[in-house]
Amino acid sequence: MLNVPEREFLAFHEAGHAAMAMILGRPIRRATIRETHGLTGYVDYKHAASALSQIREEHRPIVETDALILLAGRAAECERTLGSPLSHASLDRQNALALLGKLEDSEEVVSNWMRYLLVRAQSMLQREWPFVHAVAHALLQEEELDGDAISRVRVETHERLASGERSNVRILIYEDALDAIAPAPESNCRVLRFPIDRAAAWNLDRQKIAEVMQLSARARKCLERGGIMTLADLARRTICSLATIRGVGPSTLDEIMAEVNRVGMRLAVAWPEEMPT
Repeated sequence: MLNVPEREFLAFHEAGHAAMAMILGRPIRRATIRETHGLTGYVDYKHAASALSQIREEHRPIVETDALILLAGRAAECERTLGSPLSHASLDRQNALALLGKLEDSEEVVSNWMRYLLVRAQSMLQREWPFVHAVAHALLQEEELDGDAISRVRVETHERLASGERSNVRILIYEDALDAIAPAPESNCRVLRFPIDRAAAWNLDRQKIAEVMQLSARARKCLERGGIMTLADLARRTICSLATIRGVGPSTLDEIMAEVNRVGMRLAVAWPEEMPT
């Protein structure tokens, strides 16, 4: 894991929030790393869920979007340090848990949903890492950016990349890797059962986990222990059911979900029959 100076660490944290809000189309008023009202930094953006008098099932996409923005600060920290550093994101985590808890009563379902969304947030930021990097460095220079300034940073970043300009090593690494990153799926919570027709099922059955997914020996053994040998086996499972396999802890589940996203699959968080009664 890379050691990052505290101020830079904070800038990347707030840049993660700001970039995710912009990627998902949420208006941003400002992003700052100035200490204000007891906060070392923050991003002021439109929280759609807070405008709802009562959150219902049809608001699930809105809730997921707000949660992704909340978790994007932590995702950017992990991406910048290439690890899982100590974080100042505990308030973000608490807010995300409270938000997801408005739709799910089960702590286990909420916890697994959170893990999935964190992996998804990191995958999305990887695809836009040059933008995150540029926002973080603009914050280090200016300390505060309004929404228009962040929009300009995004446009300028895309223009530089389109012209072939590469301004830092991290951008060079991720430019070369972007084509290998599968697009982040749309809402994966309570999605319909994986739509496999006979031909597709036969094709997925031929694709062995060990040959297709880049997993550690521990993660592969856990999946085998759960009877998951092919992509078809995996496609029929949910995130909650994966978490119940012996030996699958938070880090192993995160590793598996990162590969699920990379190969372009979609898993439900839980089927109705797995929900607590």
